Amino acid sequence: IVKQKKLDKRIIFLGTLNNPFGYVKRATANILSSPSEGLSNVLVEGAILGTLNIASDCPSGPAEILLDGKAGLLYPVGDSLRLAQIMDDVLAGKVNKKELVDNADNALYRFDVTRIAEEFTKLCQKVVNHRRKIGLVNFFFENENYGAVLTAYALSKYLRDLGYDAKNINYIADFYKKRAVKDAADFIAFKAQNLPMTKELSYDDLAEINKEFDTFIVGSDQVFRHGFVKKEKGVYYLSFVNKKRKKIAYAASFGISKFEGKKKDKKKVAAYLKAFDAISVREADGLDILRNEFGLTGTQVLDPVFMIDWKHLTDDFKYGDTIYYVLNQDLRYLAKQNMLGSPLKITQWLSAISNADLVVTDSFHGICFCLIFKKKFVALAHRQSPISRLYSLFDMFSIPREKIVFNDMEIDKDNLKKYAIVPENIDTSL
Repeated sequence: IVKQKKLDKRIIFLGTLNNPFGYVKRATANILSSPSEGLSNVLVEGAILGTLNIASDCPSGPAEILLDGKAGLLYPVGDSLRLAQIMDDVLAGKVNKKELVDNADNALYRFDVTRIAEEFTKLCQKVVNHRRKIGLVNFFFENENYGAVLTAYALSKYLRDLGYDAKNINYIADFYKKRAVKDAADFIAFKAQNLPMTKELSYDDLAEINKEFDTFIVGSDQVFRHGFVKKEKGVYYLSFVNKKRKKIAYAASFGISKFEGKKKDKKKVAAYLKAFDAISVREADGLDILRNEFGLTGTQVLDPVFMIDWKHLTDDFKYGDTIYYVLNQDLRYLAKQNMLGSPLKITQWLSAISNADLVVTDSFHGICFCLIFKKKFVALAHRQSPISRLYSLFDMFSIPREKIVFNDMEIDKDNLKKYAIVPENIDTSL
């Protein structure tokens, strides 16, 4: 067409150039006649070089880059006559070229690499957070219970390390309010620093929390133990969660080998459990309860404390070569000195186990941390106390149940080392 119109001296096709910017900078106008675009780099480059941009108003970039005609000139896609008229007007000086070029220059901050990276990161985070907000329900509030707080912390940290926006739902069960510990400054400080949570909520507030989270996880610990949660109106079965949200139980425990509730309780709990999207339990007995009492299946998993590394919360604090953490009063006669408990800080409690040579304990989580830190331990138990949790833990790590020292045995209290379990070769990694 150029040759037919004898315009070959006025219209020159330069072909591919390694550096076209000198031509663009000296041009009267930078013209883009595409039928469609993404990000029109050529328009951004024209603005950087101080050249007037003229572009077809095609999808999807030119109008945005040229501020809808305030930072350059737009014409309808395919309208060659309108393009020709704009070119004539520019050459004739009928267009305020300086104003358009100045506007384009002032708008270049939008294409700053650092700004784009920050905006893209914010967008990604917004998308991720929208899809992955998780509300956690457990016994995090038990300020005298190292295990309860640390299992809540472990699950929260594990999920946050995976990139989820996980928060504990700050609901305090009625069963705990009656025995809340007054001197709990360290527990409160630890949770404030390490356990993201919502504002404190009453039962009546819980339904509103559906707006904040996409998924709800209950667990771990004895959150399904009927004797503990029977007056909580189904909170620990996520009764407040609506049908549009995911319901998951992770390492939930029934606490004992059978369901404690009556027939009417079982019917109500069955309805709650059937609304779950996934259920995992901590003990093998939990699988039996799900199957035999509620006609449901589940998966047995380890307590969350086995899911993370604890080095960041331990130091060289040492409480003794042999330490005792005995909760049952009838077994405390076996403890001589170096008894763990209040007023030890949470990090001191962990470090004391980590740096001990031998730990004597009847605590489920005390034994868990002995396994994690590979410390020799004596496992104590009372015949009248629920033992299924301990049996299940031992079975999962192939530790003989016969290693448990019961209160009705003839115990050589002056030589407890002979009952020690050595976990050096027990693999606790997930």
